[in-house]
Amino acid sequence: MFWNKKNPDLYKLALGTGLKTQKEKWTVTEISNYDWGVDGRSVEYLLTSGDGREAYLEVERFEGENEIYFSEVVPIERNILEQAIKDAGIIFKDINFELDEHYNGSFKNETLMTSWRPVESFLFYDLNEMMITIEVIENTKFQAFYGKEITENEIKF
Repeated sequence: MFWNKKNPDLYKLALGTGLKTQKEKWTVTEISNYDWGVDGRSVEYLLTSGDGREAYLEVERFEGENEIYFSEVVPIERNILEQAIKDAGIIFKDINFELDEHYNGSFKNETLMTSWRPVESFLFYDLNEMMITIEVIENTKFQAFYGKEITENEIKF
């Protein structure tokens, strides 16, 4: 895919890029790269809306196609996240999510110029393909995200 304003390469968005998805307008405010070893690489964009909300757009190339995930941080206590990883399941909004994928890798925030840091990612899905992702950074920081896989057609520039 060639870079152009109408149809840019989602793997190469720049800071300040504006886009519309999930019925909201967002601006790319940070860029992080992930290295998942044999499982490939991905890029993650921190998106900020006009009212200050934050969301994440992760883009991973798989077999020549983009896999795109849109998610927002959800406040779930660390002990619940640790238990979810042990049990391979978590209940969120009264819905059961089951562990489906687990990845080990490292990431680097290109905007803040951080060094590479180890990260584990646990992806839990419900029956409607909504997902909870638990990220464990450097085996100490736990964070949860709620979202879903989206298509390129759901993103407008």
